[in-house]
Amino acid sequence: MGTALSLSPGSRKVAARGPEKLALQRPPETREGEEEQDEKKKKKRHPVLLHALSWKKRLVAARAKRKGGKKVKPVVSEPGHVQQERPDQAIDSRHRALKVGHKHGPIPVPVPTVPEQNQGRPYLIISPRRVVVQASTGELLRCLSDFLCRRCVKLKELSSNQIVLWFRNVDRALLVQGWQDQCFISPASLVFVYLLCREAVDEDMSSEQELHATFLTCLYLAYSYLGNEISYPLKPFLVESSRDAFWERALELIDWLSADMLRINADPHFFTEVFQDLKNQGGSREKEREKEREKEREKQREREKEREKERENEEERQKKREKENEEERQKEKEREREKEKKEREREKEKEKERENKKEKEGEKQEKKREDDSQKMEEKEKDGGNRMDDLDR
Repeated sequence: MGTALSLSPGSRKVAARGPEKLALQRPPETREGEEEQDEKKKKKRHPVLLHALSWKKRLVAARAKRKGGKKVKPVVSEPGHVQQERPDQAIDSRHRALKVGHKHGPIPVPVPTVPEQNQGRPYLIISPRRVVVQASTGELLRCLSDFLCRRCVKLKELSSNQIVLWFRNVDRALLVQGWQDQCFISPASLVFVYLLCREAVDEDMSSEQELHATFLTCLYLAYSYLGNEISYPLKPFLVESSRDAFWERALELIDWLSADMLRINADPHFFTEVFQDLKNQGGSREKEREKEREKEREKQREREKEREKERENEEERQKKREKENEEERQKEKEREREKEKKEREREKEKEKERENKKEKEGEKQEKKREDDSQKMEEKEKDGGNRMDDLDR
């Protein structure tokens, strides 16, 4: 369960390496004509002149060395020109660039301390461009399982953990049975399995059994191609009763992807391309999950809005009911006040009636007292008259 670092060296293009390969190449006919003319000129030169020219060259080189030891003038690259250096310096710079594997950018080119006499023919050195892709085994496993889940759109219940479990069950069975000494699962093997599954698994797979059989066939080819053992048993890779179907599927994949299986081992650019593609599957899965989460959040916000609207409607209904209840209470109070008023009026009427009765009774009693007093007066008068009569 380590981490893989894939370095894809760029195309090293050297326009000319030495006097044979020039930056500005000429047609072969002109080069042959120039070489013949140079040879004729050399033959025509006098030996004394040749000796003098060689002596002059040595004198100029000695002066240049003395001047170069005192002062070093770096060659500044101008637009449309290329830095010039000797072939051995270019080779040394390329070796140093290859040793420093984790440094990116242009390769540092050393500045020559002694100017060269034959620098009229420049040659181009382009530093390699490197693409770095880094991922762990667990991350690549998730990327592979996410790719298969997304590819098999008809399998709604398929989960990423199930695909990882298929891979680990095969690897664990081979370890327990003694067919291998170490785990096969690694970033390189996952890239190879992805190369096979990318072409073998299509969107038309309608059953999980079919996907499982195809995936195990890809695993068998990966074990056979990348595994440390000479051979592997077939039983851990079988989920169907017919072995003929397994071998037919394996042979179809071999006929179809044999060139890619050889190329991924020989071409680092192709390996890095497949590596990056596998890693991007996890990124796209994350994007899809993020979109799903965003949709879920949007649905949640819509549900919140609906609940908020429902609460507002409920509050409006509650206010309406309260208003109706308040109106009903007001009406009830009005009715009660009317009743009380009527009762008070009745009480007043009854009180008046009682007062009238009392007045009438008082009047009757007054009349009765008056009558009694009159009768008493009359009796007294009658008694006085009798006394007068008796006195008489």
